[in-house]
Amino acid sequence: MQNYNNYLSDKWISDNSLTIDKNWKNVLKQIEKKSKKIISIDGDYSVDWQNIQLTIRKSIVKNKKIIFLNFYECMLSYQDLNKFFTNNLLDGDSLFGKISKQNINKLLERKKTLDFIKKFKKIFKNKDVYDYIIITGTGINSIGINNYFDTKFYINLNKTNSLIKSNWSNIGKTQTVSPNFFYYFIFPIMEKYQKNILKKTDYYVENKKSKDFKIITTTNLFKILSKISKEPLKLDPIYEPGVWGGKWLTKKRNLNIENCAIGMELIGQEQNILIKFKNNFIEIPFTLIMSFMGSNILGKDNSAKYKNYFPLRVAYDDTFNNEDENLSIQVHPNKSYIKSKFNESLGQAEMYYIADQSKKSRVFLGFKNNISGKEFKKEIKYSAKTGKKINYEKFINSINANKEDLFLIPPGTVHAAGSGNFVLEISNTPYRYTFKIYDYCRLNIDGKKRQLSLKHAFNVLKYKRNSTWVNKNLKPQPQLLIAKKNYSEYLLSNHKSFTFDLFKIYFKNYYDDKTFKSMHVLNLVKGKMIFLINDKKNIKIKLFLSETLLIPSKFGSYKIESSSNKEFQIIKVVLK
Repeated sequence: MQNYNNYLSDKWISDNSLTIDKNWKNVLKQIEKKSKKIISIDGDYSVDWQNIQLTIRKSIVKNKKIIFLNFYECMLSYQDLNKFFTNNLLDGDSLFGKISKQNINKLLERKKTLDFIKKFKKIFKNKDVYDYIIITGTGINSIGINNYFDTKFYINLNKTNSLIKSNWSNIGKTQTVSPNFFYYFIFPIMEKYQKNILKKTDYYVENKKSKDFKIITTTNLFKILSKISKEPLKLDPIYEPGVWGGKWLTKKRNLNIENCAIGMELIGQEQNILIKFKNNFIEIPFTLIMSFMGSNILGKDNSAKYKNYFPLRVAYDDTFNNEDENLSIQVHPNKSYIKSKFNESLGQAEMYYIADQSKKSRVFLGFKNNISGKEFKKEIKYSAKTGKKINYEKFINSINANKEDLFLIPPGTVHAAGSGNFVLEISNTPYRYTFKIYDYCRLNIDGKKRQLSLKHAFNVLKYKRNSTWVNKNLKPQPQLLIAKKNYSEYLLSNHKSFTFDLFKIYFKNYYDDKTFKSMHVLNLVKGKMIFLINDKKNIKIKLFLSETLLIPSKFGSYKIESSSNKEFQIIKVVLK
C-alpha cells in the first residue's frame, strides 16, 4: 500500500511549538490583540481573491469597520498577458516556449498600480477611522508600500491547484503537466517573486479548495523546510493516462484510471511534498523547498552548479499489457539547442531501465545501418501531411529488450519504448522536450490528432547513430565496484550526457550507505518492501516495489534492511 506522506516526529513538533490554523478567525484574533490593523494578503497568480475577501469578512466580528483595497484589480487581463506570451515567448511549435526572465511587474498594469498607491496613501492618512485595512492581490509587496503593512500574508497554491483555479483547460495543455502559458511565463515569475518576499512575510497560507486553508507562521514554515530538506522524502506521484498506456501501475497501485501511460515519480518542478504531523497535514510545492533549502537537498557544490534547480527526473513509461501500442518515435535536444530555443539550462538525456515486461518486447533506438536521412524525412513529412501510415521499421533500429536491461538515450538519438514494457525512465530535467516524429497516425484519448514536432526533431536528429553505433555505445555492461558478503554494487552508467551516475545494488538482509556531497535517489526494482533506517535520527521509512525515495545530501549515513531473506535490487542515482 503506497503512502506518500512525510512525517515530522511528535518530539520535534513539541520542541518547536509548531501549530497550524485552519481558519482565519483565530489568526485575526491574534493580530487584533497586537493592534496590527493594516494587513496585506499577497499570493499566487491564480488565487481567487473574491473568495479570500468573503472568507475574511465572515471571520471578523460584525461591528468592526473594515475596508478592503483590491490590488488584484491592477493585474493585467489574461488576454493581455497571453498576447505578450504569444508575441515574445511562444515558440513556432505551439507546444513549447521560452522560459521568462520577467519580474512580477510584468503581470501588473502600470497606471492602475500608480493610482492604487495614491489611493492607499490617502486612506492611510485616515487609518484610525478603520479597525482593519486589508489589501489583497498578487504582487502587493512589490510596489514600494510594504513598509506600511503591520501583518503580511502570502497565499500559495501548488501547481496543480494553480491550474485548476485558472481554468487552464481552456488555455491549452502540452504533453506534460503544466500548459505552456504557465510553465514558461507565470510559474518562473511567481517562483522568483516568492523567493524574494516570502521570508519578509508573517504568515504562509496553503489554499487548495475555496474553504480549505492551512495558515502557519513563516517562521514555522522555514523550520519545517529546514527539517524536511535534511530527511528522506517521497514526492506525491502524478499519473497520466494515454493512448499507449499500460496496466502495471493501475493494477499495482490501484489507480482509478483506465490506463497509465506516464507515472511521474520525481519531477521536482511539478510535484508536492505531503507533510504530516500529529493531526496536521500540509502540502508544500517541492520548488519552494528547492528555492530556500536546495543546498540541503543537492549538496553545496551541486546547489551552486545547478542554481537550486532540481536536475533529475524519475518516471515510468508503462506499456505493460497494453493493446500493442508503442511510444511515439521521438527525439530530445541537447543543452545548446534547449538553451538557445527555450532558455533552459540542461540537455534532455534519458535512460530506459526495463523494470518489468508482459511479453517479449523491444526498444527502438537509433537508425538502421545505411538508411537515407533524406528519404526518412520525406516519408515522415508525407505521413504527417496525408495521415497515412508508413513502414517506419525500415528506418528505425530495434533491439529485443529483456527485464533488467539498460538503454542510454543521449540527446539527438531517435528512440521509443515498445509495447509490453514497464520502463523506469531516469533522465536530466528539463523533461518537456519530446519532439515526436512519427505517432502511427493515431488519435489522442481525447479524439484529437497528436501533434508532431518535425522542425525541431529534424534539427537535432543524429543520423550517424545507427545500429552499429548504438550497440557499441548505448548498451553499457555493469561494472562491479563493491563485493561484500551481504551485498554487491555495480556501476551501470557514468555517461557524459547525464547529470548523474547510475548504480545497481544487489543485497540480502541489509546494506549500508551514506550521502557524500550529493543526494541519492533510490528505486526498489526487485523485492516487495525494504526499510531505510537511521537509528540516531529515529527514522524508519518503508519503500515498496517501484517506489522512489529522495535522500538529501545533508542526511548522511543510512541502512537499508530487507523485509525477507530473499535477494533485493535497488537502482541508485547519484548526481555528478
